[in-house]
This record gives sequence, structure tokens and C-alpha cells, in this order.
Amino acid sequence: MIKDLIAALDTIRADAGAPVIVVDQMFDAFGKGGAGSLAAWIILSGNAARLEPVRNAVKALVAAIVDQTGDVETARGVHEAVLMMTLMAFGDAVIGPYIRDMLDERNDAAVGLAARVLPHLLRPSGGPAS
Repeated sequence: MIKDLIAALDTIRADAGAPVIVVDQMFDAFGKGGAGSLAAWIILSGNAARLEPVRNAVKALVAAIVDQTGDVETARGVHEAVLMMTLMAFGDAVIGPYIRDMLDERNDAAVGLAARVLPHLLRPSGGPAS
């Protein structure tokens, strides 16, 4: 999984179309895959301790990506990218259909937004694209 994500992040930096694929996979995991509903149930039932293995996996994943790139500045962008994508995918899975309906938005509106923002978060120092 770590190797796949590192490859995906490298692809995002090199290919303008790649963020849509990566974000779509994340949103599918939370939506169609049920991770959003499961996470909501765990939190709302007061069992947040059950998320501890997820915490450990996320920390290990971010550390592995930063180690692989060898760029300490990459860590901030990776943290921001994981935070943004997770919160957006979770929110879209739980309440997205209702909000999109209220705003007359397409089903993939949040995916498109996340895909447009993601490359900006993964640039060293948030600088301009090269």
C-alpha cells in the first residue's frame, strides 16, 4: 500500500490527470467501500479507541512517503494532503449527497475539487508548479 501511494504521489506531481484517479479511489473507499459510514458509527458510538490502528497506519504511511522522497519539506504537504482528502472523502460519504443536491452539484463535484487542490499541497514549499 505504501509503495502504491508513493507511486501515486509521484504520478500526481508528473501527470495533471493523475489526481482525479487517486482522489476517486479515496472517495470510493469512504463512499462505496463503506469506510465513511463505519468511521461515523465508531465515533458516534464512543468507540474512538478502535481507530488507533488507523492512527498508527496513517503515521507510518506519511513517514514512509517522506523517507522515500528524502525531502523533509514534503512532510507538510503530505500531512495536508492526507488531512484534506480524508476529511473531504468522509464528509462526502456521510452528507455529500444531501449537500450536492441542495447546491445542484454533480455527484463528482467534491472529487473534482479535491483533485484540483491536491497537486498544490504536494509541491515543495507550496511553490508554483514547474
